Amino acid sequence: MRKLQCRVCGFKAHDLAEHVRQAHNLDPADYENQYNHKIKGQMATDGWRKKDVVYPPEGAIDEVEKLSPRKPAVKVDPDLFLPDLKQKDEIIKCLEDGDNIILVGPKGCGKTTLIKRLAKEMLTSEQRLFRTKFFPDMTPPDLVGHPIITKERMLGFSYGILPRAMNPQQCGLEETKDGWLHIDELDAGSARMHFTLFGVLEDDRNLYIHETTEEIIATKNFRIIATANTKGYDDTGRYIRGIQDAAFQDRWTMFEIDYTPHERELLIKKIGVDEETANKMMEVVKAVREGVKEGEIHNEFSTRALLRWGKKILRFGKEIGTKIAVLNPLQEQDKETYAGLIQRHFDFDPNLETA
Repeated sequence: MRKLQCRVCGFKAHDLAEHVRQAHNLDPADYENQYNHKIKGQMATDGWRKKDVVYPPEGAIDEVEKLSPRKPAVKVDPDLFLPDLKQKDEIIKCLEDGDNIILVGPKGCGKTTLIKRLAKEMLTSEQRLFRTKFFPDMTPPDLVGHPIITKERMLGFSYGILPRAMNPQQCGLEETKDGWLHIDELDAGSARMHFTLFGVLEDDRNLYIHETTEEIIATKNFRIIATANTKGYDDTGRYIRGIQDAAFQDRWTMFEIDYTPHERELLIKKIGVDEETANKMMEVVKAVREGVKEGEIHNEFSTRALLRWGKKILRFGKEIGTKIAVLNPLQEQDKETYAGLIQRHFDFDPNLETA
């Protein structure tokens, strides 16, 4: 099945209907009407699935439960997933003051999880969290919108996620909920994308659309909160990022985020790893992160990767689970270093030839 390009964010998806539902909180039918874009041959959930398809297949849930090698020992406190953040109150106050917030931290440390938690705590039922992601070849129309031909064969304009989040009523949408716009991977965007945001990041928060010669004025509830792996420049080689303009950076209030201090507890309570294994895993992770800081190791060990490692250990055993989750994704130089650290703490010798 060929991929279709989303007219909200530009992402290409095999299942476009499911993408607009999950990424943009849009019903596929509303998406088709708003963007004059038919989702042909795309399967989604609920009424968009073919009626003769049972999803999930009958008995599938029971079968998954039978095959699952683990069950969480106890109910997990969702706060354990939050990153090591001592400035949460400061972030909340800055959002209340109308600041543009950017959270900078390593991959998989919980930046997006934190934003979702803040939105849940601070947004009302009349507000929502809009989400989009920057990528290197993204262009301003992917964010702002573009001209279209309407069903009446008239020239119209399809508003992008930025003006819809700023002021949905001014965009003529039935959806009246405003709120926050979360831009993920902000540092992956080009200079063109950053300059597009300049007016929106000012105190009066306005966006001029050249095609319609109109000025979108943000509602009082609108905020931009972004996530990034770098501050606009990466000299480690771990991330492909461009240099950000100093005037662009000057428009943000920045907070540095680190990994959650509750990783061991997550391994035990969420994944179901025994305490001895969890302790050994954390020793490996600690050593890897120290190696990254010293410049001896290239690839960071994220919380996301750690939990995946725990799952694979329970599914396949320590040796095979470690090869699948930890060693296989690495370049040769890092693979040898990781293997040495793992051998130091576990009672097996990773075989790099079959890893």
